[in-house]
Amino acid sequence: MHFINKYKYVLLFGFAALIYLSLMEGVNAWTDEIFSLQLFAYSWKEMFHLIITEDGHPPLFYTLLRVWMSGADFHNMAWARLFSCFWIFALALLGPFPVKRLWGAKVGFWFCALALFMPASFYLGTEARMYAMALFFITASSLYACLILRENKKSDWVLFFIYALAGMYTHYLATLYIGMIYFVLFCALIFKYKSYNPIFIRYFVTAFFTALLFAPWFLIFLGQANHVYDDWYPIMATTYHFFIHAIVPFENLFGINGVYFFPMVAFCSGLMLFLFFLFLSTTLFQAKNTHQKELLCQLLIAVLTFSVALVLTFLIRPILAPRYFYFFLIPIYFIIAYMLSSEKRLVPIFIVAFISLGCMSYYARARALFDPMRFYLQNQIRTTVPKDATLICNSIASCFNLIFYVPEYKYLFHPEKEELYILRDLLNQDKQNRLDNLSNHSIYFAGDQKDKDKCSTMLLYDTYCNHNAPICLMSLSVEEAYEIINTPTKAQFNHETK
Repeated sequence: MHFINKYKYVLLFGFAALIYLSLMEGVNAWTDEIFSLQLFAYSWKEMFHLIITEDGHPPLFYTLLRVWMSGADFHNMAWARLFSCFWIFALALLGPFPVKRLWGAKVGFWFCALALFMPASFYLGTEARMYAMALFFITASSLYACLILRENKKSDWVLFFIYALAGMYTHYLATLYIGMIYFVLFCALIFKYKSYNPIFIRYFVTAFFTALLFAPWFLIFLGQANHVYDDWYPIMATTYHFFIHAIVPFENLFGINGVYFFPMVAFCSGLMLFLFFLFLSTTLFQAKNTHQKELLCQLLIAVLTFSVALVLTFLIRPILAPRYFYFFLIPIYFIIAYMLSSEKRLVPIFIVAFISLGCMSYYARARALFDPMRFYLQNQIRTTVPKDATLICNSIASCFNLIFYVPEYKYLFHPEKEELYILRDLLNQDKQNRLDNLSNHSIYFAGDQKDKDKCSTMLLYDTYCNHNAPICLMSLSVEEAYEIINTPTKAQFNHETK
């Protein structure tokens, strides 16, 4: 027992490393992950131009991921996902450092365990997107805001400023979250000091430079918000999405429908943890000590962020994608970790639910190791389509997946909608030259087709977390190919399978 207690963090991170490494190659790459890597086909200048003019996110994640991928092959998705895994481990390391300073060693340990082994971490740590990185920055910012309120150290102010600015340059919902951290910190300072104190100078200086350094990109954000098309914005999230993505984010892999035993174990375990959190959070409203008041502030920040995002969603357009609910997990982790450290009788109940849910979530993520979808896609195209063929695709998602899984073919991208996008520049650089040579090669259409009966072959690709969508594959004559390519918008395909 002494050995375990002494090396508990080493054992915890070592076990987590084995788990995450076993998941890196397992899950099919989905469209947004491939987009993250596809940007690196351009120079640095061109990449930033595309982020500004064609994307809807800040640049920090893409910048750091490009540095991380230096020298690595574009198709090395496992290495790209390790970058997200790094941020999950960084999130867990907040446990033995700022969390421990605030609420003690036991809370720090439980937070570390939650950050490493909750289902959301299995998902975020094995996806080459910016959510794990943003989650780290907003968590670190909220923790150092509490330390500022309690100790007012210069080093904490500096770290708070760095983490807050980095989070704002990582994701726009993180920008909103950090804005709420500043707001709650200001209110807490007023409530604590009630009159002038030199700490307010530090607050306003930090807030001023944070706003000043983000202001140039905020102007770019306004441009991004104007040029991004309506259907690129997230779908309207619901309470169902909150539960599924925050507690059991693998419902599509489990197929939760009350029929199978394993899915029901995961579902019930997640429900138990969720109700467990609701029960514990009610005790905070009594706020008997400083620790509970700080935890109540953490919960308030998440509630305010969610409320403002919800208002913007209804007044302007949906900005709360289901996967964005991961940002609101932090107060849940803090509160559960705090209660477990002070109420030992709750530990056995929690551990049963925690281990059950963790095992089921790992099983769900690892199941993709045996998912033949990507191999099926590769084999079908390589056995059906000649090596010298040109493939014409009309959807961003299908084209991303085809380029990633079967890069040896020539592609022409002709979108159904009037839109400029990264693929148009990337694939159509020598469009005229390829058109001139179409008559000398086989031509295939590979994309979205409403009339599925006209497709000679239907393939599947991954749009989001193993949500498979169809690719229509069919041979074209030169005349049909020219008809498709020369149709300016919403091309209609009249090809009849012979």
